[in-house]
Amino acid sequence: MEYIRATESDTEEIYRIVQDTIRTVYPRYYPEEVVEFFCALHCRENISRDIKEGFVGELSV
Repeated sequence: MEYIRATESDTEEIYRIVQDTIRTVYPRYYPEEVVEFFCALHCRENISRDIKEGFVGELSV
């Protein structure tokens, strides 16, 4: 396995995936206020910062 770090050019795609996942899955388990909190927490700016700090990537087999 190899860990591949995300780059700045991946920001939009990662943001979309995270937001879609939160808005699809979280409402099954949490009230709307919690869903909105997590959407705000995982905003584009925070994702971009995490990418720059090397915290975002994927495992490649």
